[in-house]
Amino acid sequence: MVLPRKLAAILEEHELEVKKGRERIVGKHPRLPIVLDILELEDKKTVITLQPLDDLREALEEALENDEDIDTLIDDVLSELRDIALEAKKLLEEKGYTVELELIEGENDIREILDEVKELHETYAEEASEYYEEE
Repeated sequence: MVLPRKLAAILEEHELEVKKGRERIVGKHPRLPIVLDILELEDKKTVITLQPLDDLREALEEALENDEDIDTLIDDVLSELRDIALEAKKLLEEKGYTVELELIEGENDIREILDEVKELHETYAEEASEYYEEE
């Protein structure tokens, strides 16, 4: 079981940082630590997932500190990764693979992290505001 070499090329064309194994190709997005994971489960059957990496929370916090709109940032990155997943799916299907796209669970996990970061940031902002009002 070997995934097509062209699959890694597709990920690289979209500037993802690619790690290849015999039955797995993982592409990390350059703007946020989120990966597109393509795994061959059995002969000619693959699953494509989205997964946040452990340092996503810190990356979002840093983006907030730099006054970036993290909602837009997440939306853009997820949109790009979904498009790449569809392109990879098309290539795999053309090569005779059965492909399952399982993007929703990973996207939900990512949005949950986004919400937690925003909530924490709002709490800190409120506490800071209260602190300065007391002085």
